[in-house]
Amino acid sequence: MPAGAIPELRVPLEDADDYPYAMSAIRFVYTGELDDSGAFELLQTRRQASFLGVEGCPKAADAALVELARSRLSGVAELYACRQLLPDPEHDPAAAELRPRLKAACQEALVKRGGYKASEVIKVTVGGSAKAVKAGEVLAWAFPDAPSMFSNPATRKQLMALSSSALEALLSSEGFGTDVEDSVLLLLAEWLANKHMVRGTNADEGKRLCRCVRLCQLSSVYFHGVLPLIEWFPIEEEFDYIAQYREVPDGPALAVLQQAGQRAGYDLTCDWYARSARPLGRSDAGHDYEWSFSREQLEAGLIRPALESPLAKVVAINSFGGKDGVRLISRGFEWVPMLQWERFMEAAGFHFYPTLPGVLEVAPEDLGVVPLH
Repeated sequence: MPAGAIPELRVPLEDADDYPYAMSAIRFVYTGELDDSGAFELLQTRRQASFLGVEGCPKAADAALVELARSRLSGVAELYACRQLLPDPEHDPAAAELRPRLKAACQEALVKRGGYKASEVIKVTVGGSAKAVKAGEVLAWAFPDAPSMFSNPATRKQLMALSSSALEALLSSEGFGTDVEDSVLLLLAEWLANKHMVRGTNADEGKRLCRCVRLCQLSSVYFHGVLPLIEWFPIEEEFDYIAQYREVPDGPALAVLQQAGQRAGYDLTCDWYARSARPLGRSDAGHDYEWSFSREQLEAGLIRPALESPLAKVVAINSFGGKDGVRLISRGFEWVPMLQWERFMEAAGFHFYPTLPGVLEVAPEDLGVVPLH
């Protein structure tokens, strides 16, 4: 290098399109500020900053992304439209913290929005290109599935705060997942009870939401054993017809049955008659949930009764609830830990016991079938 020459550091980029975002990351070194832009630009700048090792820039980009999501609905829609650019926690440890913060900010913005239409389209600009995304798809991205909503108290609180039109758009979305449709019906029951709508208040609104449940996808346990006992679900007139409809395979027999339903005035286009199941899965898969049983609880609930009672077997049931309110819902049932001890035995048994949540307003003694999962 000639004397007095200024040294240059050259870093090859993966693609020529990365250049403006790499320059944005480098400008951050000198200004401490990010370019005022959208989700696409922030994510691209964050990626280049991580690649170039620009200290502080990824953290600043994370803060800007969270604020973008929290401040306006279009920001949430932008994030959804370029969600494939979100950093992978496996390769970027900081992303493990970013994703839950972003999800919480998106949920907050979606709740604040209030009214929605099931077919509403949100127009955004992503990377210089105009895109249109459905509001229901954005909602299903922020609230991805039914059963895991119960296990995250913060997410459950936000979902319970959704407006009826937002919930309708969510339940009508093809992107909203579940383990089985039973959990969707349970989720709706929780929302209706939270809004005090189960017992006739805003009856028309509640009936419209009930129409979003895919009755043909309910398990036989829920359809035949639980649904007929739910007094607030408006199914009386069509129950026998749907019971037959859900069992008939595609073909001539189904066509004849559909014609009969149309003559009876049934709306076969509503979700009650959906022939396809929702996406299968739950977003909390692989997450560890801690459960504890204190020595005092063990003595009071299990050991002392076993020693004092002539019964040969004593059980003590506890829950994950505690101060955090975690609930484990699977296939429409709440599963609670149960300890069982037979007197004079050296070991105790540990089980998960399925209970039918009381929000359905179905007496357990009236339930004619039980889950075999």
